[in-house]
Amino acid sequence: MRIDKATKKCHICGRPYTSLCDATNKDGEPCDLPMCDTHRNRVGLDVDVCDVHNNHIDREQAKKNRHEREKAKLHFRERYFNEIEIRMLGDLLYEPATIKDADKWIEERKQEETLIKSANKRKLENEIVARIESKKAIRKSITALRIMSENCNKYEDYLAYKDRYTSLILGMDALKKQIELMEWIEELGKENEYDMRMIKEVVDILREVSIS
Repeated sequence: MRIDKATKKCHICGRPYTSLCDATNKDGEPCDLPMCDTHRNRVGLDVDVCDVHNNHIDREQAKKNRHEREKAKLHFRERYFNEIEIRMLGDLLYEPATIKDADKWIEERKQEETLIKSANKRKLENEIVARIESKKAIRKSITALRIMSENCNKYEDYLAYKDRYTSLILGMDALKKQIELMEWIEELGKENEYDMRMIKEVVDILREVSIS
């Protein structure tokens, strides 16, 4: 199996590895021994084995393993794009050894998605309640300021009345603008959510076209 990332070292010489052994150990687990170009044994198309597994039986098993990996990879990508909504950078670097491994990964991610969605829903509900209560408080303040402005005629001094009245009116206008701003932000959030859904759908279509 060819690997483009040099994050491990060849088990023989210590140079950056380019392949992992596709054979199976006696315990049934994949060998996955890292090898460089010099110390790998190429036994088929994108199929490599280490020196320990460089025999007829293990070479044939390695070819079967590689074929199974390719089927598992296609199965994983199909389920991933059809079922996973919250996608993360690096997800598609995962290469399952078997279809069972792919299914396990998908089911675990779907459980994580359920928890994330639940937490986001609670957060959104709390934010909505907070905005509603904030608007109520602002409207109460506007009402109080209006009543105070109406009572300004009790001031005997005209200048004092005028200054007081003007300050109250400005205060009410500022609070009204605050409510307008909050409502504008809410609408903008809805538009952004719609735009993000559209972008996601376009990206999914492009990926499906590239896969096919």
